[in-house]
Amino acid sequence: MRSNRLRNLLSNGPLFGWAVVVAALVACGPPGDPDAPAEPVASLVDETPGSGDTPADEGSAAAAEDADTQAVADEPAAPVLPDEVPVRRATSSLEVGRPGGTIVAGGLTIEVAEGTLTEVETIEAAIVVDAEELDRPLPTGLILGAYRTGPWNLDTRRSIRVTTPLNRQLEPGLELELLAWQPSMRAFIVAGDARVDETGRSATFSSRQLGDLMVRAKPVRTEEAVANCPQDRMRLHESWPGSSEDDVVGLTPVEERIARTDAFNQLTDYRLAPHVHRVEFKNEEVVDNPSTRRDELATVDEDFLMDPNLSAAVMALGWFVENEWIDPLTGEPAYRLRLTEAYDSLIEHSRQSTHYQGRAADITLSPVPAANGDVRRDIYGRLSALSVCSGFDYVLFENQFHIHASVVASEVALVTHADDGTYDIALARFDGGLRTVESGIGWDAAEVELADFRYEAPGRFEVRGQRAGQGEERFVLTRSGLRADPPSDVELAALQQPDVDPAISPDGLRRVVVRDGRAFVTYTTPLPPPGSVDREGIPLHVEYPLPLGGPGVRVVDAAFRDHPRTREALARIRALEATP
Repeated sequence: MRSNRLRNLLSNGPLFGWAVVVAALVACGPPGDPDAPAEPVASLVDETPGSGDTPADEGSAAAAEDADTQAVADEPAAPVLPDEVPVRRATSSLEVGRPGGTIVAGGLTIEVAEGTLTEVETIEAAIVVDAEELDRPLPTGLILGAYRTGPWNLDTRRSIRVTTPLNRQLEPGLELELLAWQPSMRAFIVAGDARVDETGRSATFSSRQLGDLMVRAKPVRTEEAVANCPQDRMRLHESWPGSSEDDVVGLTPVEERIARTDAFNQLTDYRLAPHVHRVEFKNEEVVDNPSTRRDELATVDEDFLMDPNLSAAVMALGWFVENEWIDPLTGEPAYRLRLTEAYDSLIEHSRQSTHYQGRAADITLSPVPAANGDVRRDIYGRLSALSVCSGFDYVLFENQFHIHASVVASEVALVTHADDGTYDIALARFDGGLRTVESGIGWDAAEVELADFRYEAPGRFEVRGQRAGQGEERFVLTRSGLRADPPSDVELAALQQPDVDPAISPDGLRRVVVRDGRAFVTYTTPLPPPGSVDREGIPLHVEYPLPLGGPGVRVVDAAFRDHPRTREALARIRALEATP
């Protein structure tokens, strides 16, 4: 049976599309106070007799109580953690040169062999009692020790032996990882591995990294990993589905790049996702970037911006990552999904990169796997496969540093109604100019009076409405016109599900609403987008809600284009979570 923790991955937030939208239309008015508390989300449980002011039936109440008791009994027992071992603070430092030396701080020992250093360096070592004192984002899982050593950028010719005291009594031979904070990457990296010694209270690592260090148990794959995503591990430089990115999703013409001034309006800001804490963002654009030594503050916060189709795939991938590798001591996720790039206005990629429209992400893990070629290729090869299972349209295991994955562009179809009674379809495209183009597809109201509308695929729409003197029917609309297309039983059931609301984007975070003949894109959360600032710290203007369509056009309905890849991925996750 799947653990209650995994079920909670779904219940903590609307991962698969919002069933109800809190104050969506309110968002069309003044943005309000962004610090105001969110309104409670409406219940998804139907009202039944006995609710509200009517006394509930005593038998029903008793049955409900029995069911609750049984549910608690069915929950798996919490894992029994190893006993804690007291660890005392200790600090030490020593000047070490070519002859080498040993630094001892309590149970923490750093051994520098002869010839490891070419110049004299002051080596520091300290035991930290509480890992939070390091003031770093904590890795997932159980932290078995935390240490402050340095310098972090020590230039060594060979590895250094680091013996660490552990804060738990562990089984001898248990595999551990040494994690080192890498400022230029803004992440922990796996800097070494070792086994617990015969005392169960320490381990000796061979590493070329110092700095802020932590120790954790080496992750293991879950029993359900292959069943969750049966896709084969990808090889370095391999792409899926085997065609070029241009053929699969289309590259970005230079004139259709989205400027930073428009990106915070048009793209989805992932900071508003209810489960944003499950994804780490590098967001490295700072005044003095350790990697580039450039002033990049003018492009801060761009890594949070994505096309809605990309955002939906990132949501799914976050789930797959959390359910692929776990801490063997706690059963908690061992990695978080980490994005080093999404939207980009610095033009750091190829001339027609999909990053310039927020349609691509550079994907890694946190902590970053060991640089050892075989280890990282194995883990990132599997991460590439998980990306395929998550609904990205194109996946490339680009190099040993990241996976590049992209999606087709989102579109919104606008149904306009002219004075002559004709309905026409216009397409709003989220590119450099937020263009609205005519599709050349429409029909006459005399044929069918519109009741509902869906954007199924390029050039294909679903129209539900009434013909004169008849009941409501379903029609397929293409350039060839309308044709009747009665839905199957399966399709009828799908139409009743809240996650297929055509007005909501595939990621469940955006909604297109129609008011007074105009269409607007809002968020499905009660808060407006957080936006960003310019180099001087002045907030950028974010037009919210975002208007679609031009003046003089009367919009009567609107829908996001369906994205089958992410829809199917999220449906698969729901099915996996429902499996006993």
